[in-house]
Amino acid sequence: MKKLIYILLFVPLFSCKSMQSYSIEKKQICPVVPIIKRVVVLPFDIPSNAPFGLVKEGKIEEGSIEKLSTFTEDILKSFGCFDVISWEQVIERLQYEDMGRVLLDAKKGYKDEIIKIARIFKADAVLMGYVTKYTEREGKEYGSMKPASVSFSLFLYAGSDGSLLWNGSYRETQQALLDNLFNINLYIRRGFKWLSADELAKWGLKEILKNFPGRK
Repeated sequence: MKKLIYILLFVPLFSCKSMQSYSIEKKQICPVVPIIKRVVVLPFDIPSNAPFGLVKEGKIEEGSIEKLSTFTEDILKSFGCFDVISWEQVIERLQYEDMGRVLLDAKKGYKDEIIKIARIFKADAVLMGYVTKYTEREGKEYGSMKPASVSFSLFLYAGSDGSLLWNGSYRETQQALLDNLFNINLYIRRGFKWLSADELAKWGLKEILKNFPGRK
């Protein structure tokens, strides 16, 4: 009991940033980002089709690609400053016009195909993501035997020339509070519970997209 009181009183004195048990990488490639009003969100993909040397880091649950794609576009829409073309619209339009190969090549980072997709949807930027791990927790939110673990990356390309404007990545396997006492502030913000993979993914996307170019 004394140990718990010590934790609750002493640990919050540290900054929140020092208590992050997850890893975030954000990089703005261009010093001046073009005006972004319309963004095309491509469906997430798996590492086998990914550029930049991304590799699979663990199990990828069935349905995680669709979930991450939807979570991403929902967060972008919530900003209220972008016209977002959903990944479902992209698939429907390209399949209808028999341009599935364009999507596959764009996901590999080919500039010509990225530009082509941007022109089709009259978009200023194209956003694509890759999931490298998406493992569900084992157990309940207050008694997990194995924590959820997620890892994914986002890349934003200019629709005009296919150049990379920004990228961000998130990686976390949730830790027990007593395994790392510096996580106390994080646990307070999350409600002292074990998150599901979906909850962890939404958390990570919100953290990454805080610095999304053009966000007001």
